[in-house]
Amino acid sequence: MSEVRNILIIGRTGNGKSTLANVLSNSWNFLESSGSISKTKNFQSETFEWGETKYRVFDTIGIGDTQLSKATILYRIAEGINFMEGGINQVLFIVGGRFTEEEVNAFNLFRLVLHESRILEYTTLVRTKFSRFKNSEKCREDNEALLRENEEIVNSFKKVIYVDNPSIDTDDEEERRINGNKRDQSREIILNYLKDECNDNYELECWSRISLNFSSYIGRKLELERKNGEENDSFFLKLESARNELAQKVSTLLQREIPSINDNKRSWWSLF
Repeated sequence: MSEVRNILIIGRTGNGKSTLANVLSNSWNFLESSGSISKTKNFQSETFEWGETKYRVFDTIGIGDTQLSKATILYRIAEGINFMEGGINQVLFIVGGRFTEEEVNAFNLFRLVLHESRILEYTTLVRTKFSRFKNSEKCREDNEALLRENEEIVNSFKKVIYVDNPSIDTDDEEERRINGNKRDQSREIILNYLKDECNDNYELECWSRISLNFSSYIGRKLELERKNGEENDSFFLKLESARNELAQKVSTLLQREIPSINDNKRSWWSLF
């Protein structure tokens, strides 16, 4: 096992990914945002210690970023994963409220990005922005509500953890103190959990090859956009050819690594 335990944070923009990364690492190195536009444009990481264990937390670009295509999001996440030496010890999938259609889409994209079914064995659902996170009964009630909304998805996670990380960027000293205490308590809840759940790591063996194909496709797309200036029939035909080439390469790689990919091959096409 790697000496540093890698924690990957992933989820929809505005659910508190970067805030959680700051809380866990006890830093301000991740830009926090509550809107629909992600402030995390690149893969960010920070190393910290808890007890006698060293962790490295990775904040990915937000799934659902309104300014980026799904293809770009896929590539940037895949690219970042390749820099995680030693593999992934735990994935924290962030949900800021109800399991809406947008959350379901984010979860499906998450599975598609990693596309290895065993990754769910290393994935924990973190319910953020839950002000009653210290009340076990309220947590249980919310968990039951999540199950009613999408039992299959919620049960696919290893565990559901409740936290609240309100902003401490305020001029009100008492509010800042209260919110800071909530963040400290949330940090302790998650890190105490991770202490026992990060003993194994998961290597994404096929992504080093797949991400190269994403890079090639996006580079080709940008090249076509520069040459054409305006989108026209010729542009779309060339882009379709590049997209088909990528889909075939990725499908071939994944079929080699994961035979069951045949059932989901069409899902790749809609992303580009």
